[in-house]
Amino acid sequence: MTKFQVPPEGAAFRIIGNVSQRAIYSRLTGDPVFGAVLASAGPSKESYWSLIKGTGSKDGLFLFKNLVTGKVLYSRASAKPYVWHVDGGGRYFDNWFKLVSGTEENAGMARLVAPSTDTVLVSRANTDEIANHPYAGYKVYPDQWFKFEYE
Repeated sequence: MTKFQVPPEGAAFRIIGNVSQRAIYSRLTGDPVFGAVLASAGPSKESYWSLIKGTGSKDGLFLFKNLVTGKVLYSRASAKPYVWHVDGGGRYFDNWFKLVSGTEENAGMARLVAPSTDTVLVSRANTDEIANHPYAGYKVYPDQWFKFEYE
């Protein structure tokens, strides 16, 4: 089994949902400008992200920054869209994620958890939207696991 490895800072990678096999993208034009596309369609520059490690009060947390738009992921529970991309470079608490590594059948993958909103990202097979689900105290579902595919 492959053990999950946190991507090194500066590495370009796609975030691919385990169940959906969709890669999260962020783009400047087109509709929609944020979502997920089937990874089998081939890599596009808009689907590559880099990881920024948090320091100080954000130690152990990570920021996902898109290489084309410079926007970062967020996950919130209070207003739609719940999962999206935003400018600001990590200025908001809901931009920061904890990576929970998988074991056994989920080895080599991680759950992307936003501790400030107590949510986990979800990529379902029947939609190109990225959603979230409450994290603490809830069952773990297969669509909460993501793998990172390097450029």
